Amino acid sequence: VMSKTPFDPEQRKQLETQLELFNTLLAGNNFVIGETLTLADLALLATISTIDVAQCLKDFNVNVRKYAHIQKWYENMRAVTPGFKENQEGCLEMKKFLEGQ
Repeated sequence: VMSKTPFDPEQRKQLETQLELFNTLLAGNNFVIGETLTLADLALLATISTIDVAQCLKDFNVNVRKYAHIQKWYENMRAVTPGFKENQEGCLEMKKFLEGQ
């Protein structure tokens, strides 16, 4: 991201494959592992939040919101994760920085 090199199409394809798998795993669940918030959810929330913010990058073209189960999980996580609002403020600052690149 910071090196300003174009995003590798092969890496994008691999990322989308992993997002499709994650989307499938979330089907029928409110959280990554069943119906309880776990450390796995928090770790993946950091990743999904970063990918969501990175949409502003030229050539990135990965939209986590197009995956229905990820979108539902992401919205749920925004509502139930302690400190999400404070963390999101930092993500939005990062987005502003990246957009200025």
